[in-house]
Amino acid sequence: QEMAGRVGRVARILADSVFPSNILLVSHAPCNIGMGLGFEGVAWENGRRDSKLKPWPLGGLTQFRRGALGAQWDMVKCVSTDHLSGPWKEGKQAWTLPSLR
Repeated sequence: QEMAGRVGRVARILADSVFPSNILLVSHAPCNIGMGLGFEGVAWENGRRDSKLKPWPLGGLTQFRRGALGAQWDMVKCVSTDHLSGPWKEGKQAWTLPSLR
């Protein structure tokens, strides 16, 4: 829970530091989920109810966008595997956190 909150805060700080440029954050599923919750503005304990995140497949990409510094983030893609080919296209396995089950 603490880890998810920390990576969510750090991801928002990093994104703010390069705005209006783009930033690509690559990590393992638990940290990706923490970042996603941070960009959604969803507290860990409300994740199951309020988050749009889905279980994270291997290689899944999630994209957030916003129009202005300090504006709300909009989720454009959620755990998309469209960029993969062959058997990986459908995604392999899927990870989530207990608060999102």
